[in-house]
Amino acid sequence: MAIDVSGLVDYVEQNRQELLHSSILGSSLFKYPIDIITGVKYKENFNFAAITSPFQAGSTCAFNASGTTTFTKTELEVKDVKVQNEYCPKELEQKYTQKFLRPGAHQEELPLGQFITDKHNKNIAIQMERAIFQGDTAQGVTDLKQFDGLLKKIDAGSPVSATPSTYNDTNCRTIIEEMYTLIPENINNEPLVLLMSKAFFRTLIVKLGKDNLYHVRVDQTQDVWEMDYPFFNLKVIGLSGLDTVAGGMSNYENRMILTYWDNLAFVTDMQNDSESAEIWYSKDDRVIKISYEWKAGTGVKFTDHVVEYTNA
Repeated sequence: MAIDVSGLVDYVEQNRQELLHSSILGSSLFKYPIDIITGVKYKENFNFAAITSPFQAGSTCAFNASGTTTFTKTELEVKDVKVQNEYCPKELEQKYTQKFLRPGAHQEELPLGQFITDKHNKNIAIQMERAIFQGDTAQGVTDLKQFDGLLKKIDAGSPVSATPSTYNDTNCRTIIEEMYTLIPENINNEPLVLLMSKAFFRTLIVKLGKDNLYHVRVDQTQDVWEMDYPFFNLKVIGLSGLDTVAGGMSNYENRMILTYWDNLAFVTDMQNDSESAEIWYSKDDRVIKISYEWKAGTGVKFTDHVVEYTNA
């Protein structure tokens, strides 16, 4: 059977922004309120403010300014990232016959563009989440060396560090509870989150069972792994972005971060024609080509508002 590729251009023109967003912002990380800063073309300095509001005696009419506003200047930088590939329609014929045609069914059009872009969107979303946390331009892993991630930014700043240990189902609660006691006082009113790998998350569940804390509600749906830590005002979240990556840098393995979502930022452009998702049939060489291009970077507004843990 032949594959009709005439609808590829129409498919992408109708879904260009949807394709870009579902790939770049498609990971489970973006289900949470991490700060997404758009409009950054290359490098920009952002001022983030920490403000105090002390009470005064109100028995006089005098105006007395008090309190402090501390600005932290952070340079946010984005790097250009792309994914490109090509497919020979003849090589796809057998695949599509098996995947989309049922015995006895009549189907005039195969969703070729959607099939290819769905596969790429899923891959890009997973790889982006890992790069957002573990990205380092000094890496050897291609997916992780395109821009610097949150862990590198945190390590370069002044986070509070918990005691290095070996995270397992015996002492994981001890480690987490120490991190909780190290929270800086000036962030106590923020909604706190503890971010960890899914492997660490599973270990914590085992420990809660051993401690007979079966009342703790654990959500382990496909895209969301989270729980409210017992007795604490703390949301624990397991993310693929903190899982160990083969060939990755060892200092980014087995890490945990305790902070609040608004302290972490993903930086992109999303306002420029250079960021695009395209799929087309090239008559010159008779192949289907796909191209995603975007800008990406990360930022940590206040590294001293982060409690980090690194396995010994």
